[in-house]
Amino acid sequence: KEIEDVFGLSESISYQDQKKLPYTSAVIHEMQHVKYALFFGAPRKSKKNVNMRGYHRKMSSLFLQGSFIIPDLHSVLLDPEQWETPTEFNPNHFLDKDGKFMEREDFCPLE
Repeated sequence: KEIEDVFGLSESISYQDQKKLPYTSAVIHEMQHVKYALFFGAPRKSKKNVNMRGYHRKMSSLFLQGSFIIPDLHSVLLDPEQWETPTEFNPNHFLDKDGKFMEREDFCPLE
């Protein structure tokens, strides 16, 4: 409906037009949020010793330089502290109070 309302039936749509389609963008992002493609993100290699949130091992950093780190996307995408309704399909997760699309820092489906 939003696409027809904005562009009609005959106009072609490009990637740059997505800003004119906040609800459609929110639906696409919400599909990736609820039905995430990956449980884990791409492995990363630590470039330096890292302490995280005050956690550390005795006499050492939590992640030593050269450690492989695999992000757990499941825990981020379904975190009830970050998402109003984490397990329900809710495009409003990506819309502000005025109905405009908003990026979310905690959204990383293909990270």
